[in-house]
Amino acid sequence: MSPRTAVRWLARATSLVSIVLLGLFALDGSLTWQALGHGTWLGLLFFPVGVVCGLLLAWWRERPGALMPAGSLLAFYAWQWSVRGSLPHGFAFIAFTLPAVGFWAAGPRRPAG
Repeated sequence: MSPRTAVRWLARATSLVSIVLLGLFALDGSLTWQALGHGTWLGLLFFPVGVVCGLLLAWWRERPGALMPAGSLLAFYAWQWSVRGSLPHGFAFIAFTLPAVGFWAAGPRRPAG
């Protein structure tokens, strides 16, 4: 197995872990339409929805799929900063998005020239 293939399958495996864990958090039942304001739903669109959609896309199109969760995470951080005046604490948001790095590394390279 080539190194690129190994990275691709590692990215796929870790993306499944991220997707399943984020899905379990979403099915927790503590999120209700009434409990969350309109602005909070915008944040949820960036994280976890944008991250999960990007990780799923990356299974077929590695590079675009890697950009989507990375962009969604950056948009989530920008939204947090604009709404709360601070960035989220902890490493969890980055950890759930980390498989995107593997997809980017496994993606096809353009030939030089």
